[in-house]
Amino acid sequence: MDKDIRILTNLILKNHYRIVGITGISGSGKSTLACRLKERLIQQNKKVISISLDDFVIYQTYRNFLSLRWRSQPESHNIEWLLEVLNDVKKNEFLCFPRFNKAINEVGLIEIIPYCVDVLILDGWLLGSYEKPIDYIQPFLDYLIYVECSIPIAKKRRFEREKEFQDKNLGFSMVELEEFWNRVILPLYNKNKKDIIKNSNYLVFNF
Repeated sequence: MDKDIRILTNLILKNHYRIVGITGISGSGKSTLACRLKERLIQQNKKVISISLDDFVIYQTYRNFLSLRWRSQPESHNIEWLLEVLNDVKKNEFLCFPRFNKAINEVGLIEIIPYCVDVLILDGWLLGSYEKPIDYIQPFLDYLIYVECSIPIAKKRRFEREKEFQDKNLGFSMVELEEFWNRVILPLYNKNKKDIIKNSNYLVFNF
């Protein structure tokens, strides 16, 4: 991944990309790539923030009202707010957005960025797909990176990450997570993978 970080940093700087998307199946390493890319760009004196699709998940009570069982299914995010943030980046406006708090497994504080950012990195597992309403995001992206990872490795990482929530009596049980993986993640991934790769500008192989 080190070579990919160097290449992507140069591409972003050379082409003045403002909004960079990172996508791939849950557990593929999107957040890790986003963090390392952010660090490298900051070293180049760029003002960079990274946000996740999870930051825009709607509150549990409203998801229950809408009969949305799973936090990460496409309809469970406030896409309108996310699009406002992306549009504000394009307009060089200050930014205001929520942050997902892993400690409570829910959206927590609202973050305000009182300056214009040079680069915003957005990671989300269905970016670049035609799964509404996620496809509304595509026109705002200057560059889209796809992280390829084998299904068994991605699943193992995703389950290990959820274990952190379970130790705090939050998140899914192993039975629920298995159902979520089989009923939501895999079907949507298999349905949209070809379109996502087709719409991506760069592939990172993270095995």
